[in-house]
Amino acid sequence: MSGYKPVIGFANQKGGVGKTTSAKMFSEYCASLKNKQTLGIDMDPQYSYTARFLGIHKNPITDYKEPPLHPQFDPYTANEWDGRSSIAAIFFGEKVRPYPTKIKNLDIVPSDEGKLFQAENVKRQEMAEKVYSQLYNFISLPDVQAAYDIFILDTPPAKGPLTIAAFKAMTHLVIPLEIELQAIEGLQGILQLWKQEALSRSSDRTLNLIGILPNKIHSRRGTDRDLLEELRSNPELADYIMPIEIIDRKTFPEADLQGKSIFQFPAGDDARIEAHTACEYIFKRIFV
Repeated sequence: MSGYKPVIGFANQKGGVGKTTSAKMFSEYCASLKNKQTLGIDMDPQYSYTARFLGIHKNPITDYKEPPLHPQFDPYTANEWDGRSSIAAIFFGEKVRPYPTKIKNLDIVPSDEGKLFQAENVKRQEMAEKVYSQLYNFISLPDVQAAYDIFILDTPPAKGPLTIAAFKAMTHLVIPLEIELQAIEGLQGILQLWKQEALSRSSDRTLNLIGILPNKIHSRRGTDRDLLEELRSNPELADYIMPIEIIDRKTFPEADLQGKSIFQFPAGDDARIEAHTACEYIFKRIFV
């Protein structure tokens, strides 16, 4: 599609591999260091990406995690709007209202645990019409394209309908990978999903794999280094492994606990340096 802005998805069918952390740091990098009008979209019912920017809010009746009240909500002029908005709105014919964050140039469309589960559980024959194409349709809207320079997707840790919808909207894919056997064994599944989607595309709308990002590496655990070297020497995977890596450092959870961007830590902090190197590599692959 001519003029379609970059849409970068962070995906892996296994949870706990650093997918949300990677999506968060790249969102902050694009917005604060590259001055790109950035829209982060949380497609994961688990709500982790949303929680990093808006905190955790639970519906007291259902106990599902849901967005907070929108800062622009006015109950006196809202008509039938309840004051909350999420990416689930695209599956129910509702308006999407992005939320501003504390990071300049960064808005997000949050998750809604209950409504995303509803969307994922529609009848199988309705998937293509009601789920698969809706994210692409939303990002393609002229006013959405005009408002943002780049879109960043955090996806569910599964190969379900919401992940497929994300893949159909992506222009670029990053696969964060924790260097442990179970995560490595699951690589073929996410690579197969990429290949299937890429083959279905026309030549003017490709889906580019930026690469597999070695992530959450334990610097004092020798098995991590051994496994990473095996990956880099595997002829089926070697071309996909990024020439960078992110060590499992305490700065990343500290940033979340303090509500800070990793790029607000001192310039000499090792975690910030590694995050900057990874983001710069991804950014250059997109804006070549």
